[in-house]
Amino acid sequence: ARKTMLFPWYAALFALPIFLTWLLAAHRANSKTLMISFLCCLAPFLVQLPVTVLGAVGYQQFSPTFIQGARTRLYAKIARELSKQLPDKTLLSSEVGALGYYYQGRVIDAAGVTGSGALKYHPMSIPDQRAHGLLGAIPVGFVEEASPDIIVSYDIFDQALINSEAASNYKITFHPILLASDLRKLKGKANMWGAKSLHIMYKLDDVSQSVPRK
Repeated sequence: ARKTMLFPWYAALFALPIFLTWLLAAHRANSKTLMISFLCCLAPFLVQLPVTVLGAVGYQQFSPTFIQGARTRLYAKIARELSKQLPDKTLLSSEVGALGYYYQGRVIDAAGVTGSGALKYHPMSIPDQRAHGLLGAIPVGFVEEASPDIIVSYDIFDQALINSEAASNYKITFHPILLASDLRKLKGKANMWGAKSLHIMYKLDDVSQSVPRK
């Protein structure tokens, strides 16, 4: 799809073949210049090796991927709670991995990664609809079209939605950006693209039913 976002974790799909081809070319040509340039490009990855090892032996907070894992744990917890109290609803988010796996109801991808419905609303403009181009934000038009019962999003992803008239159709609850256990490991200093809170938004028609507690 032409408008599908390229997220950072896709980098390995093209970076690894490029590095291997580079290394093979340097070896076959017996070229010191190619080998030196290869090692220079590899250096930034080698710098992360010590903290990666620390994360692997038990100091998870030092791992370069700790924040991603912590975010996934929070999404999983939210999805389980929503499945218990609102199991038959439609949930929309721009990060649907753990939410889609653990939530029992229907999950809609607002970033257009697992479905094409949202693609016509992307890319969103900067800075009025999202802070920068690396954020998979939620398009207001897609929310109006899909009319989900629940929206789960960090504040950095729903900037345009919160400031739109569509938000008036939802009750918004505010939550910490990570689980308390993960925040303790980070000593309260979680840097996640500048996010300050996580929002769970419930359609007002459904608020009279069971709304999960914080």
